[in-house]
Amino acid sequence: NKIIDTSRPIIGDTVITVQAAGGYELKGEWLATEGVVDIDDDENTFTFKLLKDTEISADSQAGTYEVTISGITTGGSISVSGAENLQAVKGGTVLKFTAKPQRGYKLQNWIVNGAAISNKSETYNCTANGNMEVSAAFIEKDSRTVAVSTADGSYAKLEFTIDDVDYTEDYVDGKVKLYEGETLTVAATPRTNDMIAGWRIDNVYNT
Repeated sequence: NKIIDTSRPIIGDTVITVQAAGGYELKGEWLATEGVVDIDDDENTFTFKLLKDTEISADSQAGTYEVTISGITTGGSISVSGAENLQAVKGGTVLKFTAKPQRGYKLQNWIVNGAAISNKSETYNCTANGNMEVSAAFIEKDSRTVAVSTADGSYAKLEFTIDDVDYTEDYVDGKVKLYEGETLTVAATPRTNDMIAGWRIDNVYNT
């Protein structure tokens, strides 16, 4: 099956099926050139064998559909733009879904009407042509734990910033969970009249 360019000549004896565009529904009956007969039983389509110059027409109207965003999504959230009322979306409306992973997660794939699609982009665009339920599957990124502490007998206030966000209160034990792609910055504030002598990273001392 393929879409035919009706602005160009079509080979005779070609079997053609005409239907309403995506998001539109048939209203009324099909009108066809005299002698051209619909050879299928589906009232929503008109199928015929091309034997002469033919004109097929029918009135159609945009359908009204419900779009549901699944609320059961672990690891992130979904938003949608393009329609104000998701309970009554006009057929043909272009919708843009945006996935926002939580820290430590990434989008695995989109799920539309229960079927996974291969799009791994955090945005998904589609045209409303029927009722839809959209969700997204998120998976946890690879991670490692970075242990940060002061040397025995030393004191300094440690602060942890990951990609410009302060996580000091989340890792008071000094065991910082770092996910792939993240950058950790450690700030150490010594007591008055003390100074930082150096840093030991993976048992290598740096002054």
